[in-house]
Amino acid sequence: DFEVSLTLEDAQHIVKLVRASVPVGFEVILAGSFRRGRKVSKDCDIVVIGEKTTDTTGSIWVALEDVAEVEIGAQGRDVIMGVIKMPSGVWKRFDIFVSPEDERACSLLAHTGPALYNIKLRSAAKERGWTLNEKHLKDEKGDIIETKTEADVQTALGFPVQQPEDRK
Repeated sequence: DFEVSLTLEDAQHIVKLVRASVPVGFEVILAGSFRRGRKVSKDCDIVVIGEKTTDTTGSIWVALEDVAEVEIGAQGRDVIMGVIKMPSGVWKRFDIFVSPEDERACSLLAHTGPALYNIKLRSAAKERGWTLNEKHLKDEKGDIIETKTEADVQTALGFPVQQPEDRK
């Protein structure tokens, strides 16, 4: 089933199921190539923003099993990777990345991509003696540089602000 492309409609269906499975007050954002405007992809990347505990991914997984036929591939404190049976009967891959609000900007950048854009951002950080990952942008002393939006990260690194659909 993985050879057949996942459509935007498929991804929106998965997002709806994830939204029904997250704690109240959490935000669910379709990321990856769909957030960049693509209509098809090989998988569905979803960023979930909210007050994370040590068992947030576990509780999301249990709730997701109540609303969909899913199989887990991997689960950690910040991520769930698995497959889900679509209404058509085919199985599709999905990744759910859970981040607290203070990691929103870096998480969205990292999980929206594309990969080459992320490499360029991380290289620019490294050239300054900084670090950038899916959680934070840190300066040469290891202090977190406050970034509330993706534009804040881009600006701090000297990049023009680009919306997801413009990132190449």
